[in-house]
Amino acid sequence: ATSAGKHIDLFTVSTEAGNTFTAKKILCATGVTDIMPPIDGFDDCWAISILHCPYCHGYEVKGKPTAVLANGDAAYHYATLLSQWTKQLTIFTNAPADFTNEQKAKLVQNHINIIEGKICGLKHRKGYLEAIIMKDGSRHDFSVIYSRPPIKQHCTIPLQLGCAIDEQGLFTVDILQKTTVPGVFAAGDCTTPLRSVAVAVASGMKAGAAINNEMAMENF
Repeated sequence: ATSAGKHIDLFTVSTEAGNTFTAKKILCATGVTDIMPPIDGFDDCWAISILHCPYCHGYEVKGKPTAVLANGDAAYHYATLLSQWTKQLTIFTNAPADFTNEQKAKLVQNHINIIEGKICGLKHRKGYLEAIIMKDGSRHDFSVIYSRPPIKQHCTIPLQLGCAIDEQGLFTVDILQKTTVPGVFAAGDCTTPLRSVAVAVASGMKAGAAINNEMAMENF
């Protein structure tokens, strides 16, 4: 699908093959694209030894020396969650640290190290992390990193239709997965930071029920 529009009470969707389809409703469930940082080896380790969610992966790597690649509020939030899983936690800010005095004090209190230098690359074997290599030549041995790269919408068609997105770049939806454009729904990772199969399936079920209900009422 390459583009979409609305004509009277029907949406049209055009494809690369030159076909055009019409529908009374549109459900966008196209997910998001992670924007990888320019760190050598990051892409190779992503989703193998670089993880984004302690709720999804924390148990499997509990007790291990753990790195966090983040800064400011994001790094602090990771620290509060990951302290449940390991007491060997180090934050790599990859830039000057950006913490409030209160956050710094809490991190020190919990014996969490902060390393501010630039990362040169990641030493790994087939995606399994072995070490973080800094630009100053130093090496830090870790087998797991938590990081949450920024995202962008994988599909821009809802944007073409005028659907609003929030400050995180996610489509704005209500409890029934309705976007800000009547007749357009969205479900799954393109609508929520809680990226899991269970959440995506639940949102798709709600969207399907809402779409069916609207069409039944309109056709009655």
